[in-house]
Amino acid sequence: MLADEVCYTSKKAGVHSRIIKNAQDLAYEEHRGNLNWGLRIIDGLEKDLFQVHFQQVFSLIKDEPKKKIEILVRLMDEETGNLIFPNDFIRAAERFGIVSKIDRWVIHHTMQKMAENKALWESVDQVALNVSALSVRQANFAEFIVEQLAHFQLDGAKFCFEITETEALNNFTDTRRFMALLHQSGCTIALDDFGTGFSSFAYLMDLPFDLIKIDGMFIKDMHLNELHYGMVDSIVKLAKMLDKPVVAEFVENQSIVDKLKLLGVEWGQGYFFHKPEKL
Repeated sequence: MLADEVCYTSKKAGVHSRIIKNAQDLAYEEHRGNLNWGLRIIDGLEKDLFQVHFQQVFSLIKDEPKKKIEILVRLMDEETGNLIFPNDFIRAAERFGIVSKIDRWVIHHTMQKMAENKALWESVDQVALNVSALSVRQANFAEFIVEQLAHFQLDGAKFCFEITETEALNNFTDTRRFMALLHQSGCTIALDDFGTGFSSFAYLMDLPFDLIKIDGMFIKDMHLNELHYGMVDSIVKLAKMLDKPVVAEFVENQSIVDKLKLLGVEWGQGYFFHKPEKL
């Protein structure tokens, strides 16, 4: 992490520049940056500066009429009005243990919007929401989701909760319990960023998940990178054996779409299809 920071700083300084840093300085700077983000996140939650956006997920199969969307979170900069993306603040939120507060905010406000806008709710067949590792480990988080469904009188079958593959395998017991409770309310579960924990196939047989979402790092250049194409091919074959549909993230051009269709991937998501917008 410290080496990445030095490389990033050096690149910003320009060609033929030299950056000298020691680990103590970098650790302090990183801590200070995370602390600032932590305060901004808490402030954002208190002032309702977070926003719910969405991105459509498109079928790669001609006869599939279902409409799916994934919910995305943004933080508005109070001074400039610009939107801040999760890559800038999620790591700090995880480090300070407040990422679950963001998860709860997003789930509550998404369901609230769906309940208030019946036309929107009836127009979609599935609403996907990301759940952080910290939330999965919380004993009462699944119950919170079930309570929100009951409060807004929404059908759980329309919701899909995405958990990273790595988190699912690292916290097997917590994940199984989380999945089981949500399944009781009709919700579906996706293993997100699939491929990062690719060495632990044996555990997949015992996890009650419903679909696989391939990590975008393998998708975005699979039309150019033979190794990444091979990874996607292997994941799709595994999914077929498990009888699980596949969603591909970071679909950015027609060449990738053609490759995915050739492999039998059912769903694609990315800027090629739809740029995220406010819900």
